[in-house]
Amino acid sequence: MKRARAVIVSVVLGSLLGGSSGCYRYSWQARGDPGLTDVPVDAYNPRSATRWSYVWGLLQDKWAPTDCAGDGTARPCSNQIPICGGRPVGRVDTAFSVGSALLMFLTLGMAVPEHVTIYCSTAGTISVPPVKPPPPPPPEGRRR
Repeated sequence: MKRARAVIVSVVLGSLLGGSSGCYRYSWQARGDPGLTDVPVDAYNPRSATRWSYVWGLLQDKWAPTDCAGDGTARPCSNQIPICGGRPVGRVDTAFSVGSALLMFLTLGMAVPEHVTIYCSTAGTISVPPVKPPPPPPPEGRRR
């Protein structure tokens, strides 16, 4: 009887601690020249959306971050334009809140929301790492 009680208490305590761990946030920051510093972003004009994944992340809705030219009342948008007006995306933040965790728990992972925020770069370009050439083949006399 004591063993069963200890198992139940452990499962309940583990569930409470695992479910109340708060939220997590992940950010991606573009790099620029010189010295691969963070590119400046327009922090006052972010674009945000809530994205959904289903069946523990096996199914995700696709998102092409665009704006709608015109008044934006037509659904679906007939005149899409790039979200940053031709500039690159400078930073992307994703957040998984306590409410998202609660919904994931209540639906057994069938529906999970995540908040995504995009910041446009105020610089014209971002740095792209150079492509490394493949290593040269070994000399003929040294093959194994």
